[in-house]
Amino acid sequence: MSIQEKRQQREQLILDHAISLIEEAGFFSMKMSDLAKRAKLSVGTLYSHYPCKEDLLIALAIKFSEQHLEWFRNSQKFGNTPAEKLIAACLNDMVETSDQVAMSELAHLSMAPSIWKRASPLLTDRLHSFFNEAWQLFSNLVAEAAPEFGRDAFTEKENRSLNLGCWSLAVGIDALTFSSIIESETANVTQTDFAREDWGAIFIENLAKHLTGWGWTEPNPIEKVTEIFDTIQNSQTTSE
Repeated sequence: MSIQEKRQQREQLILDHAISLIEEAGFFSMKMSDLAKRAKLSVGTLYSHYPCKEDLLIALAIKFSEQHLEWFRNSQKFGNTPAEKLIAACLNDMVETSDQVAMSELAHLSMAPSIWKRASPLLTDRLHSFFNEAWQLFSNLVAEAAPEFGRDAFTEKENRSLNLGCWSLAVGIDALTFSSIIESETANVTQTDFAREDWGAIFIENLAKHLTGWGWTEPNPIEKVTEIFDTIQNSQTTSE
């Protein structure tokens, strides 16, 4: 095994133990010294890989982003048309993150300027490359789906707007599922009032209405999005 391979193996070990510690205590309560102990490494060795907690957080976000891209690619089998594939990509991401609350929370945290401005540029550039790849995947689907929205093609501005609308819904519902915001007077409900299925129904309805507003010609939009969602969930149940 080469030195580079050993280093990558050690970094994978560090990240795996970091996830475990974060699930137990939370990111801000986790100490690097505790992580070094859990990974059976010296503190110096740990810092040689991740000089600060911001670097560790970005590295974890990269790990999660790799999974996201794989989910996006796998989601394509759940749609028969470009618009359905776009919907499946949004839905599949929400379904997959349902059992990874800690990692999903870290992914959101990694997007804060106070985090990535303190992290190593090499890591932040790598994370941004995943964002760019996912963005391009969605943009291509939007462009290919234009006939399903009653037009020959979308302008660049329209593509960006429709794309961002889908992403905003997905990111927003994902954040709210574990956020204390839902327990504020704004929403006037408690977290326990909502099961994952409720969040799914809310997301399905709003995604369908978002696409309908752009001219999606599907005659039964909510039913179609629900059908795709059920297909994804059933495929997960079958594979477990």
